[in-house]
Amino acid sequence: MIGFNNNFFKEDYKVTGVKGSRVAWGLGGKFDLFEIIAGPLSIDDGCGSVFSTFAALPGSGEFHTAMVPDVVIDPIPKMVDVNDVDGDGDTDELVPDYDDFPELPGGDMVLKVPLDRRLTVEVGELPPDGSGGWLCDGVLIFAGVVVRGAGFVPLGYGAGDDDPCGLLEHDGRIDEIELPVSDVAGRLPEGSYERVVVALALSFARLMDRDDTVPMVIAGQVHFVDGFEGTLTLKPFMEPADFAFDAESRRVDISAVPEGTDYLHMLLSSDAGSWQVLHPGTTGVFDLPAEPAAGDRADGMGVVAVRLADGVGYQDLIAFDDANMGDLVMLVSEFAIVYADGDGGWDCDCAGGASRGGLWGIAALLLGLVVRRAFSKD
Repeated sequence: MIGFNNNFFKEDYKVTGVKGSRVAWGLGGKFDLFEIIAGPLSIDDGCGSVFSTFAALPGSGEFHTAMVPDVVIDPIPKMVDVNDVDGDGDTDELVPDYDDFPELPGGDMVLKVPLDRRLTVEVGELPPDGSGGWLCDGVLIFAGVVVRGAGFVPLGYGAGDDDPCGLLEHDGRIDEIELPVSDVAGRLPEGSYERVVVALALSFARLMDRDDTVPMVIAGQVHFVDGFEGTLTLKPFMEPADFAFDAESRRVDISAVPEGTDYLHMLLSSDAGSWQVLHPGTTGVFDLPAEPAAGDRADGMGVVAVRLADGVGYQDLIAFDDANMGDLVMLVSEFAIVYADGDGGWDCDCAGGASRGGLWGIAALLLGLVVRRAFSKD
């Protein structure tokens, strides 16, 4: 929600979630708009960007967090969108029945625990492009807790931009980031959560359509920490796999993989559906099945190179034990995602569209479930 002074454009909002017992959370606060304009957005300071402004908000005002544990989410049938509640012009689609959503247990969520911890994050080298440049120009960092059975709860964030002026001038380095974070502060039972920091490197220039000559890459790291103070030093971000995808011949050529890759997770998708392929962390050439009668699923392809945690290898994932394929996404420590279209190019419409949804869907799959690896062997 956004407001000026005491006037809010929207007084409340309704959220959807996955069935089960979850944790409702909130992060927000007040800040002086003029300080933001005079700070990160000030031309006198060199220049600023949307991302530097985004990163500056929690540290520039009175920001707080809230958590409401044990929120039980039960399925509610969808309804026909006769009133076009989402404003997309489609009144025949099914949408959530927002009017039937239950109230939050305990009433309104109150943001009352301040972001009073400071974690300094030293950012590792960004992924190189192999020709003296860099595939990424920015980093998003989220700190929070992984709650047993309920997933990731953010308690603070930060960002850094290697190219805040949008001049396409990079050196592959980002200054250290001071992360304002709120701690648990007794809001969850001891032993039910783990503190974690998730770091994502990506191309802001590609995301904002400032540079369409490079692929859209997302490289990630997951770090479990004892507390949200002191200094966390990130490793150099993982490079993506090098591959070619020819939709006409239906052939995929994995020509290079990052050192230490345990396995590759490939996602081919279109409006007709998707295929997911798991492959050992090695190079190789393989052909896709024939186009299904219902329509091809190979308009584009994303490849995720994955390093597993705790010494688990690819062959271990197919064994019938507590580190098998059922726990696959819970055992990831690093990953790098890259997308290509069926013509062998990088035209993934990364500023908006189905392909970006597929790319971010892979990231959400990994991040939303991966961090639960802390509890995967209990």
